[in-house]
Amino acid sequence: RSTINAMGLTGFGRTLVSKLMDKGIILDSEHMGYDTKEDLFALAASRQYPVISSHTDPAGLGYNWLNGPTTFAGGPEDKVRNYGTSNIRNLASEFNLADEHYQKISASGGTVGVFMLPYLRKPYQGYLGSVENNCAGSTKTWAQIYLYSVDKMDRRGIALASDRGMTDFIAPRFGPNAGYALAEEITPTLKRTERAEQRNAQRNGVKYDRAMSSFHIGWYHQYDGDAIDEHENDAWIAFAALEASVPTDRVPLSYYVGNLARISNYVKGFRATSEAQLEPPFLVNGDSPWEQAAMFCLKHNRQPNSLAAFKNYNFDQQNRVNYIHTAISRAWVAWNGKYGTNAPIRRYKTGNRDWDFNTDGMAHYGLMPDFLQDLKNIGIGPDNLSPLLRSAEDYIRTWEKSLKNSGAPGSGD
Repeated sequence: RSTINAMGLTGFGRTLVSKLMDKGIILDSEHMGYDTKEDLFALAASRQYPVISSHTDPAGLGYNWLNGPTTFAGGPEDKVRNYGTSNIRNLASEFNLADEHYQKISASGGTVGVFMLPYLRKPYQGYLGSVENNCAGSTKTWAQIYLYSVDKMDRRGIALASDRGMTDFIAPRFGPNAGYALAEEITPTLKRTERAEQRNAQRNGVKYDRAMSSFHIGWYHQYDGDAIDEHENDAWIAFAALEASVPTDRVPLSYYVGNLARISNYVKGFRATSEAQLEPPFLVNGDSPWEQAAMFCLKHNRQPNSLAAFKNYNFDQQNRVNYIHTAISRAWVAWNGKYGTNAPIRRYKTGNRDWDFNTDGMAHYGLMPDFLQDLKNIGIGPDNLSPLLRSAEDYIRTWEKSLKNSGAPGSGD
């Protein structure tokens, strides 16, 4: 069963754990194979000593063998068919916490820290209700892990594990970088199609007290060109530039070399107040007329065929403006979905850089209030959030129990 450490706790390991308990030091079961954990739990239980799991990711929500071979082999499509994922780190392993280990930690009076680095995870299905699991790597995924942990810990001893903040963290729900946990999938079905569906399904983001006043193209560009339609990506950048009131002549060039002026065209089309301000087609101006016309229609809630010039377009031109309009419409709906219904919270700012949890994700620890607000926005109600808000007290009680049962002088005081 064990693939990490088939030896379990060695004699030296048992001595070390016993000495740690003598000192009242908190015992962490992380980075142990299952056999080692079983030995740790048994040794701690003999002294009624609590055990914690400092960064917890449940095995019960990890992907596992569905059909076919029992080894993670074959091509990407084979892996998706057999496991539901082509990325091995999404599989359940001894890195994850088994259900019986949740139970033993809970019974010991210990705590678990829910990992804030969510991989691709299956949905939680239990008595605590549900949060739609449709944005891989975001608060939607973290909510599955959290609710699962609250369930298994009987609503006590559930904290945050934020020790991976220098690598990946909670990913955004909105924008080109949403669905981040699908980024390392190999199959187009997951990497592009499923990710696009997740990106465009998001609603009720965090509402702030003011608009973004800072802008940079790199915050919104999806560098994996296979993961997003380029018109949709540049539309997001244009919307962000518009929100930050970037002057039209300072709108950046697109990273897509086939149409460097596309973001500028979208901004011009959005700011146009009449059809007369739209650039007409010429022999050498490429997609500029269709990009401006499509965005103009989007802004004014019109279809391209309502334009006076539409009847003068040839068949290919009509198809072109309709295609662009459809592509950027998806981005427009999702963009407006990031303005939630919560009472506006203060937008965090460092220097001249504004932050937006909706598109930045958990970029740093200063966005913790934004993270908690988004949990509420996606459906984590007060009853289910209360165990997390009580986590500091629960951890202190774990510490107190460690000291009380250590046997050290004065430990019973």
